[in-house]
Amino acid sequence: LLFLLFFIYAVMGVQLFAEVRQGDSLDQHANFQSFGRALLTLMRASTGEAWNYIMYEAAATTPGCRVLSDVPYSEKRHLCGFNPDPRTCVPLDGCGNSAAYVYFYSFTVIVTFVFLNLFIAVVLEAFSDTSEEEAMKLKKADFATLADAWLSFDPGATCLMPASKLPSLMR
Repeated sequence: LLFLLFFIYAVMGVQLFAEVRQGDSLDQHANFQSFGRALLTLMRASTGEAWNYIMYEAAATTPGCRVLSDVPYSEKRHLCGFNPDPRTCVPLDGCGNSAAYVYFYSFTVIVTFVFLNLFIAVVLEAFSDTSEEEAMKLKKADFATLADAWLSFDPGATCLMPASKLPSLMR
């Protein structure tokens, strides 16, 4: 479920924010210009590391930015997000998208909810295992019952009993 959420949000992020101008937080290491980079950015956001700064930069419409959906591909292929050669590329200057607020808030709430449920499940599983182990431990009363039963099969207290009497002792 968690990977499915990351996959869906990464695909949406690439579609919405691949052309957004980079800044301090939305940079070469955290961006949506490829699916893999989007997954890493979302992983970073899921840990709470500067997700809000990335959101603000993805939503920002800074002066001089262009709506790149209107730009022909022949011009887009020279932009840094699409041209792998940093020496010949033109810096990305796409405007942000106000959908970033809904995108990041919903991602944060949903992923936090799933992480919280996973954490609670792990804690409850550990508690359940511990409770079962405690229930299986022998108590002093169990030893006393065994000693009384043994005494009825070994009245001379020789600490020896034929194997044939063992099934009767265990009942």
